[in-house]
Order: sequence, then C-alpha cells, then structure tokens
Amino acid sequence: VMLTGFAKDGPTSTFSNSVNWSNCSVPSCSASIDAIVLSGPTSQPVVNINTAIKSMTINPSATLTVNAGVVLDICGDFVNNGQLRCAAGSTVNFSGASNQIISGNFTGANKFSNFTVNKTAGVVTLGTNLEIVQDFRTANATSIVNTSGTDFTIGRDFINSHGATTF
Repeated sequence: VMLTGFAKDGPTSTFSNSVNWSNCSVPSCSASIDAIVLSGPTSQPVVNINTAIKSMTINPSATLTVNAGVVLDICGDFVNNGQLRCAAGSTVNFSGASNQIISGNFTGANKFSNFTVNKTAGVVTLGTNLEIVQDFRTANATSIVNTSGTDFTIGRDFINSHGATTF
C-alpha cells in the first residue's frame, strides 16, 4: 500500500489532480493508494467527481469536502480527525472484500449525506458514533455492518437490500 498526502499549496483543491498529491499519485483503490488529508495546505481537497480510494485519513485541522451528486468509494478504513463536509446528495460508499473500520468524528458538522455499503466480503465496523443526514443503504447480502455498540443515526431511509442478513 502506498501513502499519498494532499500537499498542494496552490490555487487548486481538485482531489483528482495528481499534482496536488505528495507523490504525484491520485489515491486509488485499484492501485492500493491511501489518501491522507494534511492540515498544512491552504487548498484543502474537494472531491468533485466519482472517486475510488483505498483508505482515507483526515488529519486534525484538515478538511475533506465531497460535492453534491458525487460518490466517494472507500475500499479500506476511514479515519476522520479533522473535518468532513458532505454536501446534500453526496454518497460515501464502502466496498471491497476486506474488513473496514470507521473511526474518528462523524457526527454534527462531520456527518455523512448518504452512506452505502456494497461489499463482496468482509465487515464494515463502526468504531465511533455516526450520523447520516439522508439514506443508509446495504446493497447485497454480503454488505455487513457491525455497529459495535455505537450510536447510529439515520435522517431519512434505511434501505436494507437483503433483509436481516446484512445488519
């Protein structure tokens, strides 16, 4: 797994632009490149097109924005120690075949808009309380979520595509 940090100190905040990343590699699930949002750059990343990444870490004092209508697909862990700004209509999707852990701050201003689990194997484990403004969806019978005793708030709909087998 390769790590890359959003390190651009210029006028652009485009997540998908390779020159904004420390090793000039855009984070990717297929290439196993983890994303780390650093607190130093003046331009913080904005996900403005559908994007798939391995794992995501938002450092303290850093911000990741996911625009409306955009899907951020994560096939690894998600740690938020900074600020996550999900616009209405955006989706964070957890996918892949390995176990995933969600930790950090995902409540209040850091809540998700839409939250989807679409896994071929493995479990998504919540290591923290979680708020979803719009919909929570499990896509199939292998999309298993373990709330591990955390508070889990859904603002609109819970769409469980395969009954009690997925939650």
